[in-house]
Amino acid sequence: IGLRISVMPIFRVGHLSLFFPWAAVRYLKEHQALLGKRHLYDLGTPRVRRIAISPEIHRAIQQMQAGAGVRL
Repeated sequence: IGLRISVMPIFRVGHLSLFFPWAAVRYLKEHQALLGKRHLYDLGTPRVRRIAISPEIHRAIQQMQAGAGVRL
């Protein structure tokens, strides 16, 4: 159980999706970006990538982690 990230279908040819188990998904902070509020996450152990996501996706990740028993 974890976070799977993939490219939009139109650009997906030749690009595999990435999977990070919940233990490797770490929330950092809320960030005010040019297009509005974003939430920063580090992915991987050690960190492979830092991503900025929308508040809606952030809430969904929190719910999935809570359901999987991951300590937030």
